[in-house]
Amino acid sequence: RTSDGGASFNPVYSGNVSSVAFLSASIAVAIADDVFVRSIDGGLNWVAGAGAAGRSQLLTLSAGVVLAWGRSGDFPDYDDRILRSADGGLTWTDLGEPVSEGIYSFGIADAQNVVASDNLGNIFHSANAGLTWAQTFTSPGPMPGYLSSVEPVFSGSTGYFGYGAGFIIKTTDSGASWTQISSGSGTSLNDIGRFPDGSLIAV
Repeated sequence: RTSDGGASFNPVYSGNVSSVAFLSASIAVAIADDVFVRSIDGGLNWVAGAGAAGRSQLLTLSAGVVLAWGRSGDFPDYDDRILRSADGGLTWTDLGEPVSEGIYSFGIADAQNVVASDNLGNIFHSANAGLTWAQTFTSPGPMPGYLSSVEPVFSGSTGYFGYGAGFIIKTTDSGASWTQISSGSGTSLNDIGRFPDGSLIAV
């Protein structure tokens, strides 16, 4: 933990930690040794809670809501469950596998609207902070590259997602529907990023 902007760090928890997420300036959640651990003092002290069920990643949606995800298990029986906490990481609900092909990346439009792309290039949308999910786009064939870091990005309710050989889709309703705007450039699209002023760039 650092309290001087990264000039120095002090150890505050020992374990095999796979992910850490701050929900506010004081509340943080982490996954350590397949257990959820939680801090209420800005990461100074940590208390172990429920098991993480093999999840390895955390996604903060608001000061109260955080998702835990990450593929575990072995082929062909991968475990792609999503766990959700609505009380700042105190308790967790198992949502099952709403994205059955595995989550490739997430994109957040606002505290309620979040989208997930799967490993086939399909898009799933939640309008209630990750509680329930519906598929809102089906890829016509292109798939995200294995080494790509691309994820859906938003500027307000408008968002973009691109993958494969320059295949790009667009939403203007926070992910509830998508329109294909590019059939491909013939070269690999590695990432789409958002600047603080809302401008977007694709590389």
